[in-house]
Amino acid sequence: RGVNQHDGNIGIARARHHIAGILLMPRGINHNEGRLGRGKIAVGYINILGAVSIAAMSYFTAPLGVRAAHALNAVMLKRAFGIYLLVTSAMMLHEGLS
Repeated sequence: RGVNQHDGNIGIARARHHIAGILLMPRGINHNEGRLGRGKIAVGYINILGAVSIAAMSYFTAPLGVRAAHALNAVMLKRAFGIYLLVTSAMMLHEGLS
């Protein structure tokens, strides 16, 4: 049957989340190792329950995001992503300045 573009995009989105988690885990484990406040279910500063929850939600919601992206035309998708970036950067700037 082969893989169509839709199935390929879902696979790429899932793989990207898993690879990012694997690559960033050692940094979280070694960062600020001696400080308190890590929680009961943690390895270094990685909360295992939180990491599993985020991975599970990414796995199950990636297909929804792909469907939503394919439902919009290219111009609307670019505008929506631009608005998302503006809102995210404004929130980060506000948090950084306060």
